This record gives sequence, C-alpha cells and structure tokens, in this order.
Amino acid sequence: MRNPALPERSTSLADRVAPPAPAAPLRAPSPSHTPTHTPTRTPTRTAAAPRAHGLRALCADLAAATRAVLRRTGLRARGTEVDGFRCALCAGAHGRRLFAHPAPDARGHDVAQCQECSLSAIHPLPAAEDIPDFYGDVYYGEENAKFGPVTEMFVFLFRLARLRAIRMMGIRRGTILDIGCARGLFLKTLERVGHSAYGTELSEDSARTARKLVGEDRVRVGPVEDVHFDEGQFDAVTAWQVFEHLRDPGATLDECHRILRPGGALLFSVPNIESWQARWSGEEWFHLDLPRHLYHYGPQTLTAMLREHGFEVESISHYGLEQNPFGLLQSALHRLGFGHMGLYNLLRGPLDRVGGHGPGRLARYALYLAAFPFAAALSYAWSLLGSGATFTVLARRVDQDAAQS
Repeated sequence: MRNPALPERSTSLADRVAPPAPAAPLRAPSPSHTPTHTPTRTPTRTAAAPRAHGLRALCADLAAATRAVLRRTGLRARGTEVDGFRCALCAGAHGRRLFAHPAPDARGHDVAQCQECSLSAIHPLPAAEDIPDFYGDVYYGEENAKFGPVTEMFVFLFRLARLRAIRMMGIRRGTILDIGCARGLFLKTLERVGHSAYGTELSEDSARTARKLVGEDRVRVGPVEDVHFDEGQFDAVTAWQVFEHLRDPGATLDECHRILRPGGALLFSVPNIESWQARWSGEEWFHLDLPRHLYHYGPQTLTAMLREHGFEVESISHYGLEQNPFGLLQSALHRLGFGHMGLYNLLRGPLDRVGGHGPGRLARYALYLAAFPFAAALSYAWSLLGSGATFTVLARRVDQDAAQS
C-alpha cells in the first residue's frame, strides 16, 4: 500500500520495477552559468576514448557480461499455482510455488513467487499470533546469545562494519533506531561512538537482555508501527537481517518514513533470493529459514518496494562476510544430504567450549574453520558479480517537496 503522505506515483508494474534512469552527463553545464547569447563556433570532432586492452579490461568485460546474465536468470517458480495469493508489492493475485519440492522444516508452508513482479513470500502467510511460536528460547539462545564465545567474537567484528555504513550516510552523532536489536550489542556500540540509540524486539523475553544493557526506556516491544515513536525522531533506522521476518513490510516502511527526519537514512540487510547461491541451493538454501522468513527479496523487488513507500536507494552492497560464506557451507551440506542445519547447530553455544563435548565436535569445528576461507573467497567473487547471498541497502527518505520537484 502506498504511503499517503507522498505525491501520486505511476502504478504501472513497469514503473515500479524498471531500473533507475541513467545518470546525467558528467559535463552538463551548471545552471548558474547559462550564457546570455549563443556564440558561433566551428564544429569540432571529439576524439573517442581509446578502448582499453589487456587482462584488466578483459576481466572487466567478463564481469559486466556475467552480471547481465545473472540479472536475467533469476530464480523462477517451478511448482504449481497456489490459491489465495496476494502480492505485497504489486497486489498481484497469481503466485506459483517457487520449488517443486517442499523446503525442510517448513511446517506446511511453501514459498510462492508473484508471476507479475517476482516478489517471493511464504504461503500461506502465518497469522500474527502464530509467529512468536516460530522462535522460542532455542532460537535466541542463552541470554539471547546464539553462539559460543569464539564465534561471538567474530560476529562482533563483522558487525562493526555497520558503523561504517552509518557514517557513509553522513551521520556522525545522531539518534538511531535498530529494529530487531536482539541483545542490544549494536545499540551499546552506537552509544560508545556518540549516538543516541533505541531498539525494538519481538517479545518481552527477547528484549530483556538489551534492556539490561542500554536501559528499560530504550528498547520497546512489538512491531515498530505499534510502539509509538515520535514523528521525525530519528536520523537513521537500521534493520540487520530483520526485514525478511516482517509480516507487513509496507506498514513498517511507512512507519520508518514517518519517524525519520526529512532526508533520514534507512539501512538494512536481507538474504538475496536472486543470488547464485539461492539458485544453486534451491529449497535447501540456508537463508530460506522457513517459516521464520516471511518474504524473500532481490535487489529489484526491494528497490521497487522502497520507492513505493517513499525511499530512494543510494547504494546496494553484495559483500557480506558475516552471512554469505557460512550460508554457502551450510547449503552445500544440505545438498550433500547431511542433517538439516547441522553446521548451524554445531556453532551454537556453548559450542566452542572444548570441555564435555568430545573430540568429534571439536574436529567438526576445525573442519569448518578450514573450509571458511574457500567459502569466503567464492562468496567475494559472487559479490563482485552483483550476486551476493545477502545484500545491504542504504536508502534515504524522500521528502514530499523533493519528490514533486
């Protein structure tokens, strides 16, 4: 549903999912330097730039061609049409099962793809009151910590990159909301570098640890559209690996638009259903995570949804060391017939504590560490081709006056 505060937009599907218009020429004249007369000039021929040669140019051409092929060969539905489908992006009524076979541990749900705009979503969509049952204590871990101390150290280092994304949006000392703040570690990191940080969580249990860390008044429980932040309160809103869990992404985007100041930033990351990793893994893809992941985005569908709700994308990054290499290894194990989420369960705390867990567990952990560099290198190559298994979006709220101009 379109944000009513925004000017009327074209409602055609082509306008919603079309790629952005080409940038203006680099040598366009400045508006402040318009000549008062048109001088007579002798036509001159501008010499074309010489074509680059060599290995670097060849690699650049191959990368560009590969990116173009990947964009045209996204994951397409292979199953039958589903009943009662309604697309959250284009309101289309025709959806087909994305996979020919059920995904593991889906609890009776499928993934359906809209046949008009290609947005994929869980089907049927669970009732709001049923969603908390998909998580529970096992999902959040002890004291909301999913992993053992060694793994948690690496997770913390990976997440420091989020501060850089906030600086890239021009925010040095601001008021920031983190949707799905978990233990509140990112909130604490924001406070240490001078930001004023707030968070939301799904339930009182999942919010308890964050409240102990940053204060009761800084973490609210429930969907962001239901917790009543002030209009224009925040300089930035973040949602790291959260947006795919939201039952009503349009309502969340509208609320983010309301609580952000004019020109405020929206930063988040999601799994990429259009990635090579997703296409190769199929229903065994780690990042499907049914039934907790309710929507499955690609850069094209997510850009269209953001525009529909008053945001313009400034950049998309496909590089994600925190998620992509692990997702590749776990998906590969699924395809080889190993137990569902076996590697993920291996890493859950108290996982890297040696005592009491036997040599077999430690050996499996060592194999994971040995395989990680290979998975990281392959994931990095895919990110260069614009096909990372997850991607990070930096977007900005569009003001009404700016949108009309």
